[in-house]
Order: sequence, then C-alpha cells, then structure tokens
Amino acid sequence: MRLVGQVVRELNAYLSGHPDERARIEPLFETLLDHARRGHCRHGGGCPVISAGALVVNERGEVLKARSPHGVWQFVETHVGPTDVTPRTAALRVVRETFGPLDVWSCPTHDDAPLVVDVLPAHAAPHYGFRYVFGAFSSTLPSALQDNGVAQWMPLTSIRSDVLQERVRKVLATGV
Repeated sequence: MRLVGQVVRELNAYLSGHPDERARIEPLFETLLDHARRGHCRHGGGCPVISAGALVVNERGEVLKARSPHGVWQFVETHVGPTDVTPRTAALRVVRETFGPLDVWSCPTHDDAPLVVDVLPAHAAPHYGFRYVFGAFSSTLPSALQDNGVAQWMPLTSIRSDVLQERVRKVLATGV
C-alpha cells in the first residue's frame, strides 16, 4: 500500500502543474483511493496498469532511445511493480537494466512530478504511463551499446508526442 500512497502523491504533484488534465486521470485516482481504503485490490484483474518511462537527455539536447526487439527506437519503460518504491525508482531501474550503470540525475520538474502522465491504449485494463526526465552526459553511455545498435542518442525531434517534446524543451531551457 506504500506504493499506492507514492503514486497518489506524484499524481497530486503532477496535477498541481497540469490541472487541465484531471478529468483523464481521475479514474486512476478513484481506483487508487479504493485500494487505499480497502487495503487490497478487489477489481478482479481490471485495475489500471501503471508503467514508468525514462527520457534521458544529454548536454547536447539529445534523447536516449533503445532499440526494441522489433527494431523500433523507443524510450525505456517498465511496469511499476510491488517492489518499486515509487514510479520514479521504477524508471531509474529500467534505465540501469537497459543501459547498465549509466550515471543519470533527475531533471527539475514541477514538484518533482512526472513530466507527463499518459493514458495509453489498453486491452483489458486502463494503462497509465508516468514519464520522467533524467540527465546524463553523452560520454557515459557505453560505446558498445551504440556500436551494437542497442542504444542511440537521437535528436529531440525524434519524440513523436508534441506535448512531451515541448515539456522536454522546457526542462532543457532550465539546464540539464
């Protein structure tokens, strides 16, 4: 239940900076509050899925992407599990799992909230993606990952979401 409290805190912080997004995130709030009140899930597998994604930016304003098994360049993402302390720590975990001991730091966002909370297409249960931005020096990415086509620094314009691209630009303007 500790994770539920952390997710609620991060959502509150996010919505204080983006109050116009409350309606689309409200179903997640309702489910989390129900879990907190009852102390367990009773939604029979229909609970929202929460994932955490990391956008790593370097000193040149590039973003780090990993090649998926299908050959698509994407940001790293993982499901937030019961052993994760917060969605942010899940995002850091997937950075380390994918890129190794990459030296990253958190970039400033409003109240240390996620940069974006996406409502993603779902098959059975609603899916919410918490996106965090981290900084890293381009030289810290092991060259073997780039040489083997596993990871690549890409231009900011490779971010397909206009909202996400604009928010990353704002973070970069404050200094990485």
